[in-house]
Amino acid sequence: SIDNNEKSLLNEIQKQPDKFWTPKEILEFTKNNQKPIAKPKEKFHYSDTGYILLGLIIEKITNKSFEKNLEEKILSPLDMKNSYVYLR
Repeated sequence: SIDNNEKSLLNEIQKQPDKFWTPKEILEFTKNNQKPIAKPKEKFHYSDTGYILLGLIIEKITNKSFEKNLEEKILSPLDMKNSYVYLR
């Protein structure tokens, strides 16, 4: 947890455990409720936001869902039969 973030997505997920959060909803929540921890190049902290954006870009470019791309480009070629995208 980061101290300067007023509202945590994890807390919101815990409040609504049955809600399915779309990538766009997660990005919107982040934009409206969280602040950067520092200026670029001053500090690093892991965030899933970049991966969410990357998934949306992949979907836009390929006209396929992120899950379909993951299956076709990574999971199937590597014979990863027990891997999947959680909740999607």
